[in-house]
Amino acid sequence: MAARRGNITGIVGMVIAIATTLASPGVLSYSWIAASIVIGGTIGTITALKIQMTALPQLVAAFHSLVGLAAVFVATAAFFAPEAYGIGSIGHIHTESLIEMSIGTAIGAITFSGSIIAFSKLQGIMSGAPLTFPGQHPLNAALGAVIIGLVVVAAALLLAILPLSVRLEIEAEGRAPPERTARCLGHFRTRLSHVRRDHGARSAPALR
Repeated sequence: MAARRGNITGIVGMVIAIATTLASPGVLSYSWIAASIVIGGTIGTITALKIQMTALPQLVAAFHSLVGLAAVFVATAAFFAPEAYGIGSIGHIHTESLIEMSIGTAIGAITFSGSIIAFSKLQGIMSGAPLTFPGQHPLNAALGAVIIGLVVVAAALLLAILPLSVRLEIEAEGRAPPERTARCLGHFRTRLSHVRRDHGARSAPALR
């Protein structure tokens, strides 16, 4: 009974999400949405009719892998078409959006690969024994640190490049004299250095 209520609640939630999306004034093509619903619904219906009840765990794992893959595709699409998502323009994507896309891509890729492995084990394609090897945990920690480092580096590079690109754009369009633009950028860099210094001062006692 609880499982049935959970399924009904999930269906109602998805109906609300789809209705909200369709009612959005930013929808560009209802035909693409309808085609996607038909294709996805057909695949889901055929799969659900053919799958055995005892195979539901691997079905969930297989569908969950698609969720991770979708997250990667959405982040990639947002990176190459940021205007469509309201997060800036190509080369001028908001820093918080870049961080969100980077984390979403990493988590989505891990979810996709992990769900594929889970499906393969449940289906008997792979051995159910844990996949372990010497140095596995240090390697995982190193990969996590690399991902976080790349996100931080990308955000830092954007903060360094964005003021210059803004200055060149403003001067090219003649919206402000170069001297005024340089003063604005100087104030921006000063405020940024103050933020970094204050953050370092707050972090120093914790590090000591």
